[in-house]
Amino acid sequence: MKCIQCYRSTPYAWVFFLGFALFALISAKPIQANQPPEWVKIGEKKVNKKLDKDEILITGSNDRFTALQFRVTRSEVNITRCVIRFDNGKEKVVKLGQNLEEGQQSKVIKFGLLGPRSVKKVVVWYDTADKADKKAVVEVWGRI
Repeated sequence: MKCIQCYRSTPYAWVFFLGFALFALISAKPIQANQPPEWVKIGEKKVNKKLDKDEILITGSNDRFTALQFRVTRSEVNITRCVIRFDNGKEKVVKLGQNLEEGQQSKVIKFGLLGPRSVKKVVVWYDTADKADKKAVVEVWGRI
C-alpha cells in the first residue's frame, strides 16, 4: 500500500490538473470590456396636447434594467418629471424639466450601484405646445 505523499508526486496528478486548467480556459466566456450597453424599447404613450400624466406599464420577458431614458417622436414635448416604480414597492422620483424635440432623447436616468432593478411601471408628467400639428409619442427605453 502506498502512502498519500507517493500519490501526490505521481505525474498523473499533474496531468489531471493541467487537463482541468485547459478545460477551464477553453470553456470560459471572453470578457468584453468595451461592450456598449443594450437599450430596448419597453413602452410608449401618445401625448395629448395639454399638461398630462400617463402611466406606462412595463411588460415583456425582461423587466430588469440599469437605467431608463425617454425618446420623443412625431412632435416636441416637455417632460417635467417621472416616477419609476420598482417591483419591490420602492420609487425613484426624477425631475427632468427637459423640452425634447422630435428625434431627441432625455438624459439617462441611472439606478445607481444597486445593479439591474425590476421596473413595474413609469409615471410621466409632460406638456406639449399647441402649435404642433401631430401628437408626440413618448417612448421609454431601458438599458439592460
